[in-house]
Amino acid sequence: MSPRTTFTLQLLLVLVVVGLALAATTTAAPAVLGGGKHHRGVLSTPVRRLKPDVRVSKLGGGGGGAGAVTVTSVGEALSLWKNLTGAHFVIYLTAGTYEEHIVVPERCSNVVLIGDGVGRTIITGALSDRTGHNVMQSATMSVFAKGFMARDVTIQNTAGGPGINQAVALRVQADRTVFYRCQIHGYQDTLMAESHLQFYRECEISGTVDFIFGDATAVFQDCIVFARRPADGKHDVITAQGRGAHLGGSGFVLQNCSITTAPGESLNGVQTYLGRPWNDHATVVYMLCTIDDIIHADGWVAWNKTNPKERVKGGVKPGHEGHIFYGEFANHGAGANVDHRVDWHGFHRLNEAQARLYAPGRFIQGGAWLPQTGVPHYLGLRDGE
Repeated sequence: MSPRTTFTLQLLLVLVVVGLALAATTTAAPAVLGGGKHHRGVLSTPVRRLKPDVRVSKLGGGGGGAGAVTVTSVGEALSLWKNLTGAHFVIYLTAGTYEEHIVVPERCSNVVLIGDGVGRTIITGALSDRTGHNVMQSATMSVFAKGFMARDVTIQNTAGGPGINQAVALRVQADRTVFYRCQIHGYQDTLMAESHLQFYRECEISGTVDFIFGDATAVFQDCIVFARRPADGKHDVITAQGRGAHLGGSGFVLQNCSITTAPGESLNGVQTYLGRPWNDHATVVYMLCTIDDIIHADGWVAWNKTNPKERVKGGVKPGHEGHIFYGEFANHGAGANVDHRVDWHGFHRLNEAQARLYAPGRFIQGGAWLPQTGVPHYLGLRDGE
């Protein structure tokens, strides 16, 4: 055998050995589907490829053999939750209207709720102060479990209307939660973004008074915010953020959202505001949003509009108005003109460097957890950054 042939065989042998070693040591990408597996990127997985842990159908169906067990309610599906050591527990909620009041308890971490589309998969309730339930008790869905995610589902509370106050559709008190392509519909106090890191992408949120409220650190990216007609003589307020301490870190960021009138409703004669401060350090930023002419020139309003210096049922202490942080950056539309905004010390016209502090990558540390969810997102100010 010639030296050249020997060298060639030795080289091939080395390549084969290296290839086998790499194959043995390289970790395969986690499976996206299937009960008990890692569901990395599950929010980007089409329904047709889902292999859920539990299937919910109004028609029932019982055991699924090698497939998912089928039950008739989300509550029953959650009762089957099992700890999959960090993986997701996927519930496929088929088309239908589910009249339930759902609680996702703290122990049920990493639940993923996938529907058949907004307006097709509907979770509905009608509790309110009129039925003897306080604001927290009225929620159609309450989430306390870390890592909860939902896609293609409508969550609503239909109790709202003149004479009815609190009627929450969704309450979220859980860390690193994601809502993608969901509708969250109500009247007053629709979405209680109560605490922790939260991300909403391509969602629709509707209501009248304080319909996005709470003390969460939340980003709403590419969402549509629908203002509805309030009771006669009342005004609309989109946000009521409840940050109580300078170092608390919470706040709401609405990024590339549309602020407009709910379909089929008229806001003629109604004053609508971007927000009012629920607590002394309330923090809200609107950036790169399309804001229709429904927004009052002041932009922001005191907790008690008729007597701004009086603290009634919450709001900023008199004399603390400078502690809040209300910011606007590069919004457009007929309601985006900031020339006549409130003259509070807490209102800020942001420059680009300031606005970047509120982009998802920094404000909710999105780079550390959003890519693993499969939800479309951008971490900078604009798509592509």
